[in-house]
Amino acid sequence: MEFSGPLQSTLVIALGGALGANARYWGGRAIQQLAPSSFPWGVLFINISGAFLFGLLYQYLQDRPTGSQNLTLFLAVGFLGSYTTFSTLAFDTVQLTNNGLISSAVMNSAGSLILGVIAVVVGMFAGRYLLT
Repeated sequence: MEFSGPLQSTLVIALGGALGANARYWGGRAIQQLAPSSFPWGVLFINISGAFLFGLLYQYLQDRPTGSQNLTLFLAVGFLGSYTTFSTLAFDTVQLTNNGLISSAVMNSAGSLILGVIAVVVGMFAGRYLLT
């Protein structure tokens, strides 16, 4: 059976996503076991390594276009998208800065962090008091 079009793209992204999710879980867990503490070293490692890998992949594809949309979907959208969304946040912030949109870059990074923390607190509140 041959797949093409949206179904093929979906399967390629799903495969990359499954691998990225496992890499996130097992990699983060391994790092946390190497540096046991209450600080989330595993998450920090995943976020920073994901940002590095996203930048590496982006520059590689810019300098040497492979022409393979499936490879880009597998690596960037699937694997890295599942491995960490922080890499996309960091990349988007750099792109905004490179385009001279400094206030948008600050709003994107600070807003994501601040609003993300607020969203976790509100979600925890909702989970505790509204979903009981």
